Amino acid sequence: LFAILMMTFPLYAKMFYPKPKVPAATLAAVDNKQQVKFSIQGMSCAPCEIEINKTYVPALNCNKRFLFLYGGAGSGKSQFAARKIIFRMMTEPGHRFLLVRKEKCHIRESMYRLLKDIIEYYNIAHLFICKDHEMKIIYTENGREIISAGLKDSEKIKSITGITGIWVEEAFELERKDFDQLNLRLRGETDYYKQIICTFNPMDANHWLKAFMDKQPDNLLAM
Repeated sequence: LFAILMMTFPLYAKMFYPKPKVPAATLAAVDNKQQVKFSIQGMSCAPCEIEINKTYVPALNCNKRFLFLYGGAGSGKSQFAARKIIFRMMTEPGHRFLLVRKEKCHIRESMYRLLKDIIEYYNIAHLFICKDHEMKIIYTENGREIISAGLKDSEKIKSITGITGIWVEEAFELERKDFDQLNLRLRGETDYYKQIICTFNPMDANHWLKAFMDKQPDNLLAM
């Protein structure tokens, strides 16, 4: 009987390990601009509060497969994308996020630098390990991680497993086949939704991203 119980444990394990509650977002005025401030609790230190622009509240709550954020420099799209990844990393178990650009070397001074800057700004650097050589960030509370890859190394992308979320910066650099390959990386069932975040500047009217958005698929939020 004991052996049978142990063999079937994965089927009922969630009864003993319930999914942790994700903190609710609350509105607050920050620097005379209305922003969203959410508190992250349940860590080994005091709660952490992180702000995002109110414009991106729908994107914070969005659990659709694709989240497209586009706009010019200074629109805050990349700042939001980085904050959402940090928020999910610290509140949802089992994540392994992938940072992507056409060339991996461009990630260092854009997405990776931004994530590190946000972590340092909110005084939570002691909760993370940043491996600069690999452009990898590990959340020490539970081992969740953010890794980096360039699409020019297509074989490396295909070998990456266990990805639960992807952030593509300057997505207009991608060809449609690149995007489809990334979508294949988000396979399998997990407790929390899997999502590809694409951030990019306004693109040419003939770009495949424009055609993709114009179709208005149900699994896409574009803003």
